[in-house]
Amino acid sequence: MNAQRFCQYCGSPMEPDWQFCERCGGQPAVESPPPEEAPTVFHPRLEIPPAPPASAPPQASTPRPAAPQRVQPKPAKPKSPVKWLLPVGIGCVTLVCLCLFVVAGYFFLMRPTPTSQPATPTQIAEILPAATEVPSQPEAPAETQPPEPTDWPTAAMPTETPWPTAEPTEASQLTGNQSRSDTAIFDDFSSKALGWEEFDNGTTIIQYENEAYSFQLFEQDYWDWTVAPVYFWPDSIQFDVWGLPGRQNGNYGVMCQFQDADNYNYVEVIPDERLFTIGTVRAGELTYLTIPDASGDYWLEAAPLKASPQEVNRIDVGCYRDAVVLAINDALVYHVNIPDPLPDPGEITLFVYTYPDAGPQGYKVFFDNVGIQQTEE
Repeated sequence: MNAQRFCQYCGSPMEPDWQFCERCGGQPAVESPPPEEAPTVFHPRLEIPPAPPASAPPQASTPRPAAPQRVQPKPAKPKSPVKWLLPVGIGCVTLVCLCLFVVAGYFFLMRPTPTSQPATPTQIAEILPAATEVPSQPEAPAETQPPEPTDWPTAAMPTETPWPTAEPTEASQLTGNQSRSDTAIFDDFSSKALGWEEFDNGTTIIQYENEAYSFQLFEQDYWDWTVAPVYFWPDSIQFDVWGLPGRQNGNYGVMCQFQDADNYNYVEVIPDERLFTIGTVRAGELTYLTIPDASGDYWLEAAPLKASPQEVNRIDVGCYRDAVVLAINDALVYHVNIPDPLPDPGEITLFVYTYPDAGPQGYKVFFDNVGIQQTEE
């Protein structure tokens, strides 16, 4: 009995006289078919072409310049001399011939006429130009007095301006708890010896008052400040602060590393709403540094503030070059790094702001027991 034949490629049964499988064209094999659970699938052999030669790696693209570059004009291409060389040469030859003709004619006309007497030679004095009389110089006076020196205005020489410019307004001795050193002051405003600014223009009144230092701003939506009277670069300030009873028509704060009205860092406190914010101002542009809350507000809760704004709160601000730290009533409230520290150290100021809806008396606030120091070199 002939063995059953199967295609050796697809496993299909084949008749004894088949030379090729009618299903796939493969040749038969005398063997048992593969298991049905794992049939062999025929895949014709693929002709794989050879791999193409490796191409050169792409060149790095030229980076775009930081600023547009001006296109330099190309120099003008010089003109070929062939077109103008011939006419110029002809002109030169003609000019030379003309000159020779003129010179020859001159010598022909000026040749001497033969006479019996020799010509009288021309004297040199006859052909020289007449001497020009030099005017006589005036005699110098016997004694010449030097001119008086002119008092020209003296140019202003650049000098290092001490800061702050306010000098102590009173030469009295320190009193109470007042103190002063090369790197720190403390003022309980028991006297004017430390020289804080006093100012009154009818709109802003800054003064010593009842052994404290008060601001009163009458103008609505307005702010003013005073620079701490220290002669070192301060980076820390502490003070007591309180307002009048009733609604507070403004808020207060500290400007750190103050360069001018357009460049500084600051901390601002709303006493009756118990809020605070920290920001930086560069070239007059404000950027908040506090992280906004869930509602997107940059004013954050200052929980350590006392409920009544007329109560005394102790504010402590670290005004460092690269960070601002706020503590209220000995509790740390916030710490933020300065992303772009100012290149030079600056001053410390106290400032006050009045709301747009402030009443006729504006906003008044008191500062006391102010300590300012330099902790960093």
